[in-house]
Formats: sequence, C-alpha cells, structure tokens
Amino acid sequence: MSAVSCACRSNSSATGCRRRACAAPPGPRSPLHIDEPGFVPLSKTGAELRFERVSQRCERGATLITSNLPFDEWTGTFGTGRLTGAQLDRLTHHVHILEMNGDSYRPGQSRARKADVSV
Repeated sequence: MSAVSCACRSNSSATGCRRRACAAPPGPRSPLHIDEPGFVPLSKTGAELRFERVSQRCERGATLITSNLPFDEWTGTFGTGRLTGAQLDRLTHHVHILEMNGDSYRPGQSRARKADVSV
C-alpha cells in the first residue's frame, strides 16, 4: 500500500483494521521505496504513519527514498522539525547517500518518442 493510500485512509473514516494494515511494514527482504515524499503533502497523521513505517524498518530492511529536495527542505515534507530530525536520524544512520545532479531523463525520452513517431 502506498504512502498516499495510507494518508488518504488515515484522513477518512477508515476502519481500525485498515489503519493497522496500512501501518504494517513490508517483509524484511522487501525494500521500502518512498518516491518524492514532498510531492503530495501529508496530514499530521500521514506524516506520523510514515515515521512509524521508517522506524519499524530501521536496521531491519532496505529503505530507499528518492527526492529532488535537499535535506534542509524536508521539514515541510515530513511534518514538524522534530519529526523530520528523528526520521533523518534513523534514515542516515547506516546509509549510502547517492546525490545526482543533472538533467532529468524524461524530456529526452519524450523528444525521442516524438522523433520516432514523425519518421
């Protein structure tokens, strides 16, 4: 279940059963991938659920986060400054940070598709 689904369910009148299913972590061999956490704003409950998910995985399984935002802009994404600090502490403890700067591959793919269609 995606973080967006979790957040949506936490904001609705979802049953306790659905909330528990949402908060259940994936298996230890299944990587958790959080893509662009700042793209869709989360409610306070959604941010807390994501914190719980990351905390449960701490040193138990792989967690991948892809974001265009630098760490200093994650406070708006992860909730409060305190929650962001706690989450970054867990995420950066045993970590490999891959910082990639460059152009997005999507415009190039789009241009290539347009060129293939027009030929």
